[in-house]
Amino acid sequence: HADEIAARLASADIWLMHNVAFDCRLLEQDFDALGRQLPARPTFCTLRAARKKWPGRSNTLNHCLERIGLARAGKTHGALEDALLTAALFSFLHTGKRWKRLPEAHAPTNLVH
Repeated sequence: HADEIAARLASADIWLMHNVAFDCRLLEQDFDALGRQLPARPTFCTLRAARKKWPGRSNTLNHCLERIGLARAGKTHGALEDALLTAALFSFLHTGKRWKRLPEAHAPTNLVH
């Protein structure tokens, strides 16, 4: 799936992440392991923005979500839920509007088991 992932990453206008440094480091490691180069795209870090909005406070994704009235569905987290929650946080940081709930999303159906 490396070609598809690389194409999707390269086609994005911007990469939205809660911790850009951490997430990009993981992506770079995965691409390096495949002998590929991670495409370069502009990024927006909601963690950095949250630190500006709420200085001196814990700004983990969970703590930021508590402040805007959202929470994970369960105790553990997954990539799809994290992506939607980060989008909700991004939206709040830019508009001040809170999402009442997350859009319904389903895991891809082409996963190899």
